[in-house]
Amino acid sequence: MSNQKILTQPTIIDKSLLFLEKYPIIPTLITFFLIYLIFAIRLDLSLIFKDTILTGGDSASWLQPVEHLRDHLIPNFKLFGWTQSNFFGYNEFQFYFIPPFLFAVILSIFLPLTISLKIATLIGIFTLPIAFYFSVQKITKNLWASLIGAALSLIFLFNESYTMYGGNFLSTLAGEFSYSFSLSIFVFFVGVCYETFEKNKNPIWAGILLGLIGLSHIFVFMPAFFVPFFFIFVNKLLESKKQQVVKKTKKNKQVIVEEEVAFSKEKHLEKILFIYISAILFMAFWLVPMAFTRVYSTSISMIWHFETIKDFFVQTFFVLINVGFIFAIFVFLNSKKNKIISVFILYFYLVCVFFYIIATFLEIPDIRFVPPALIISIFSLAIFFNYAPSFFYDKKEFAITKPIILIVVLIGVSIFVLNYPVNVRSWFNWNYTGYEAKKEFINLQGIRQNYTGNIDSGRILWEKQNQHDNADFGSERGFENLYYFTGRPSMEGIHYGSSFMARAVTYMQSEYSLNPVDPEAYRVYSVVNPDVWSLRFYQTNAKDIILYSDNIKNNFASHPDFEKTGDFGKFSLYTYKYFPKSYIEVRDLSSIAMIDDNKYGFKTDFYRYFRDYELYQTPFIPKKFAKDLYGRLKYYNNYDQFYNDKIGYFKFSEWLANYPYKDSISNEKVDHFNINFTTKEVGKPHIIKVTYSPNFKSKNGEKIYPVSPGFMMIIPTTSEVKIYYGSNKYEIIGLILTLLIIPLIIFRKKIASFTLPFAPLIRTIALAIFIALVCLFLFVSLFSSRKILIDYKIAEKYFNQNDYTLALNIINKYTTPDYLDKYDNGLIYDYYNLKAKILANTGKKQEAKQIYDNLFKRFNHSRQNDNIKGFYNSLK
Repeated sequence: MSNQKILTQPTIIDKSLLFLEKYPIIPTLITFFLIYLIFAIRLDLSLIFKDTILTGGDSASWLQPVEHLRDHLIPNFKLFGWTQSNFFGYNEFQFYFIPPFLFAVILSIFLPLTISLKIATLIGIFTLPIAFYFSVQKITKNLWASLIGAALSLIFLFNESYTMYGGNFLSTLAGEFSYSFSLSIFVFFVGVCYETFEKNKNPIWAGILLGLIGLSHIFVFMPAFFVPFFFIFVNKLLESKKQQVVKKTKKNKQVIVEEEVAFSKEKHLEKILFIYISAILFMAFWLVPMAFTRVYSTSISMIWHFETIKDFFVQTFFVLINVGFIFAIFVFLNSKKNKIISVFILYFYLVCVFFYIIATFLEIPDIRFVPPALIISIFSLAIFFNYAPSFFYDKKEFAITKPIILIVVLIGVSIFVLNYPVNVRSWFNWNYTGYEAKKEFINLQGIRQNYTGNIDSGRILWEKQNQHDNADFGSERGFENLYYFTGRPSMEGIHYGSSFMARAVTYMQSEYSLNPVDPEAYRVYSVVNPDVWSLRFYQTNAKDIILYSDNIKNNFASHPDFEKTGDFGKFSLYTYKYFPKSYIEVRDLSSIAMIDDNKYGFKTDFYRYFRDYELYQTPFIPKKFAKDLYGRLKYYNNYDQFYNDKIGYFKFSEWLANYPYKDSISNEKVDHFNINFTTKEVGKPHIIKVTYSPNFKSKNGEKIYPVSPGFMMIIPTTSEVKIYYGSNKYEIIGLILTLLIIPLIIFRKKIASFTLPFAPLIRTIALAIFIALVCLFLFVSLFSSRKILIDYKIAEKYFNQNDYTLALNIINKYTTPDYLDKYDNGLIYDYYNLKAKILANTGKKQEAKQIYDNLFKRFNHSRQNDNIKGFYNSLK
């Protein structure tokens, strides 16, 4: 009897576990102390609080937009709006993500903006362990599992297999801080959403979190959007959701009992709809105008190229995805109690695969959907470690195993973080020491002191740098911040996708840069072209240019229209002698043409016009924007017809010498939201060298037209012209919709009690639509967008094998005017080149020559032409 009492008495371990679970704050504080101690050991956190300008990759360009938000947008009661800083003017934050920058602005009330921005760039990283702790706790209701999840998040954060996909340290330090900001919210959202359905809680907060994810980064929002939809399947899972458990009776006999899993079955469909409605309403002030004015932005389609399958597995950290997937299957097969969460994890893997495949169709980078798969893998590991002890041990034995697993995980993670990452510390130091610690900052200060001005001082251009120049300012993108440093607008900026003139800007840079780059694949760049420099400076109201390479410096030194005005270390500045000092250019109405759009819109034709600078004297307006001028302008059915009619002899110096309106404009004043001037030429078209936006309106009521290459045009009815940047109808509609979130929150309980009529029918319809859309997107992506590149590689293989018939069967599909208008890039160019080579090799040299003639006409000044001119000349 006494022996039995000794056996049943709690041990010291039992008492310790009971104490720790009674006071969970103790293991929680210890675990998070260790987690953040690891951060402190690996990183010099004091650099965050130094008043220096953040640099490194895209990070070098973030201070300018956050300052614009604080100093210009918010004082004008806007969270997004116009800036003249880059891209000939563009809509700041209309096509990008506000909350991370707004967070920095709020912090700047108490801290210097430079420091508040640094904190904002890291907030997603530093809150991710907390987010995992919170959400795993919501799902498992287990202290130890939630702490394990928090610790495991460091594997994701310190992983160095990729540098651009998003979420980890290296991606964030490369500039993807909005992504990590949104990803942390996503992890919180998973826990809140799961608990909403499990415990029948009000869905409003899950909806607001989903909306906040979307406002913070749309690429995280896309897979997150599918999280609530998963719960439409849960009732089916619950039908077989009773856990069989072996228990012992008082007579020590084993019996099998059924254990009901506590998961609410109530109103899943209603909750899903409520979450979606509240999320869309919360985002509407930004989402509605973004969606309906998307035509005024630039889509960036990217297929990340892996050299080998091994390279794919290494860069995507596929070992973590694989382990997470296997663990989820293990839990699914062995634990009915954890079936819902294990099925959810498997479902979310499929969601990530789905978006990875259709990304090219959506014209977004496919690699952005790798990090969510890694995040769900961390969830999978935490769920596995929560379940595994009960699978391998009885209740008495496994009580101690979870704390042991936590200790092992902390030790393993510490070893991983302290030994595996080789770049995080150096990248962190590089970024957060700032511009000020870089070798050319002193010369940038010299440029700043001597070339400071305002928007009216004219644009300041710069020769494109590349990654070999990172040491200058910490990033090759340092000059994108020229507006911040000089107060004068420049060219390329960080928000490439926010301007429909972005391609024209980077093409223009290629005309005076040896190493042009931009975010889009297969871009066609100009040769370095001194013949066009004077025209470009006049066309864009540019005054100065910063140069660093000897080749380009020598070309400008020998150019009669430019003079050197400054040397600062490796940089030389040249000034355009005939700087127009005006963003306004008067034209005769007879010089303006009208062109009907091709089916892919006006942007393609505007971009072609910009490349075809010989047409400078004859701008055009797209027909759909100027129906009131129909009959007054010469009309063309398409751009090719316009080109063939207007192309001919053109010399810019002669045009400028004969330009009759040099003194027609006075009292000109341009800022971010206003363009005012006095004109002597009332009734004539005035081209304003600022990117067109439908938000610009004339106070006198005159219509503002988009005119090639993407600028604005007004025909004044009075001598005093006042143009202002206002709101469009979509902004007003969006704001009204967002304000509806207030009554939604106030009456959330009443709304949540609503029962949807015909719920089973609606559920069936929703599932049918869901499956149909998934199939459609997959089909279009696999047999269209992604197929273009795959087909090219196959055709190239056939060409190398001299199997010309099979190669042409593929090539002929893509060598059409339609594909040229749709993509207008180097890949379609390569298809035509391959076709011409096949024709030449099969004795059809004249047909091959005709293809090249058409390519040279379409891409008149392209660098790619130089690569094939030798072969072309052999056809003569």
